[in-house]
Amino acid sequence: MKKQMLAKLLVLGMAAAMLPISALAVDTDAGESNDTYRNNAYRNQIYDFADPYKASNDAHAKRPAAGTKAPTTTTPETTAPSEVKVETTTTADGKVVSTLAVSVQTSGSTATATVTAETVAALATQAADSDVVLLNVEASSSATETVVDLPAAALAELASSTGAALTVSSPVASITISNADLAKIAAGATNVQISAKATGDTIAVTVSVDGKAVTDIPGGLVVAVPAKDGAAAYQVAEDGTETAVEDAVVADGTMTLTLYSSATIRIG
Repeated sequence: MKKQMLAKLLVLGMAAAMLPISALAVDTDAGESNDTYRNNAYRNQIYDFADPYKASNDAHAKRPAAGTKAPTTTTPETTAPSEVKVETTTTADGKVVSTLAVSVQTSGSTATATVTAETVAALATQAADSDVVLLNVEASSSATETVVDLPAAALAELASSTGAALTVSSPVASITISNADLAKIAAGATNVQISAKATGDTIAVTVSVDGKAVTDIPGGLVVAVPAKDGAAAYQVAEDGTETAVEDAVVADGTMTLTLYSSATIRIG
């Protein structure tokens, strides 16, 4: 009996001795589980906030991929104006003349030349030491009207930089404006137009500023037109009355005379 009791007590003692170890093991596992939960919760809490690298990553995503060229902005190319070729000659009386041929657009019997500001500027540079700047209008001999359009500001610069007179020559007429009158006509204007129109035995010579004919040219327009020997010139008023042009001179098939305003003349 005593042996049996002793054995039971021994078993109970061993069980009691094992209890703290088991309890400790349970507590340790629970602690680890709790720590893992807390760590995961902390991580979740961090990622619930804005990612501090997100803005940088977004900006990075917008950058072109490696090896890709960044887009470039190009400026359209502009075409340089055609080369302005000026021929310089000296007359028998020692005057230096710079001549530029100007092309035309033809519509019916009218030939129109439009001279750009760039062309006039290049002409001014090359004709700096000239006495006369001559625009040779390349119109057909069948043209009965020639018109030359010029930018007034460039024309004023031409007048001031060269000190030269301006001549517009065409098959219809040759018209020369003195340097002083050229500067006055072009000052403050936008466009200057010089034209000659032949109708039968009359020729209308017109210098207009912004569409209005100039009626006061103190230095006068020196006009040269085709004429037969012995011909006379008459200035025709708007009412049709005629006044003889006293200084008209004919030589070698050309009549030269002076007008002090835009006017129509009759050769007879």
